[in-house]
Amino acid sequence: MHSRRRVMCGRGNPIGMPGATPSEWEPPPKVHQINGRGVVMADGPAIVVTMAKPPSANRIWRNVPGLRHPVRSEEYNAWLRSEGWNVKRQIVGMEPLACRFDLVIEVPISRRDTDNFAKPIGDLCQYAGVVTNDGNVRKVTIEPVDRTDCMAAFWPLPEMGAVRKAAKPVRVAGPRAPRKKPGMTWLEPKRG
Repeated sequence: MHSRRRVMCGRGNPIGMPGATPSEWEPPPKVHQINGRGVVMADGPAIVVTMAKPPSANRIWRNVPGLRHPVRSEEYNAWLRSEGWNVKRQIVGMEPLACRFDLVIEVPISRRDTDNFAKPIGDLCQYAGVVTNDGNVRKVTIEPVDRTDCMAAFWPLPEMGAVRKAAKPVRVAGPRAPRKKPGMTWLEPKRG
């Protein structure tokens, strides 16, 4: 792991600790290795979940003619449904994080923008009940690594409290049946 290194100033004392003896030195911060890379955090992650690679953030919304606002795409809804159950299986019995948190996301190396992973993964973790509101994130670190799926590790910061209240549950729509347009039904011939 880490060795205690002595950084000496002119008189033989460690820098910042005049007259300190080796037993009084503070240990270095804990460094957690995630795929060989060091991320400095106070403690280990409280929750670690994995999920399949999400659709790009550029393909979450689509415009539908006749509607004033965009709707979520079928591809995104299908990914939320399938991976939502996958993540829920990983966190059975855990309470959702209702405070601020730091988030480390590991994603596969690809040509697409690395930050396109943050929005869908944050939404999924809120939808699955890992966090009460993905807006309570304090810091997001996204690391492209050699893997095929994605990993999200959460470090809670309970001393900071929550910035946003718990989000309302969201219904993820399934495949839709074609709607029958009301049209001018009084002009249709009667069947009988």
